[in-house]
Amino acid sequence: MAKIGNKVRARLRAVLACAALAAGACDEASGEVQPLPPLQRPSPEERAGLPEVAGVWRFAGFEIRPQDTLLVREQAYQLVPPAEIRIATQRLDSIAGQIVRDGVGFPFTGEVRRDSTIALVTFSGGAAQFAAGRLRGRAFVVTKSA
Repeated sequence: MAKIGNKVRARLRAVLACAALAAGACDEASGEVQPLPPLQRPSPEERAGLPEVAGVWRFAGFEIRPQDTLLVREQAYQLVPPAEIRIATQRLDSIAGQIVRDGVGFPFTGEVRRDSTIALVTFSGGAAQFAAGRLRGRAFVVTKSA
């Protein structure tokens, strides 16, 4: 019985000695606190450097450049502008939603680039329609369409 007590005491002394050595080995804290990471993780679009587009976008107008021919200028005035572009989803550089004109929605798919260029393709009446333009603030300016 005495042998068991001596073994327990020896183990206890060894544990206390290790604890004392460990406590003595630590320096005082320097007091420097590292900043916490942001609570909101950036979206995949932010990490890729792409503009985030969502919600309803109003049509701002057609961009007519000085080097465009008179025929192109006349065609631009004959185009029927979309009333609203409703972007429902964005996955990195791909976007999808509806182009709404006179209460009728036409689904579209497209892409957005780092330089804020957007290209859209929609099918209405069996024919494909294409539009490309730039984002300027909360406006979409069409530069090309067919």
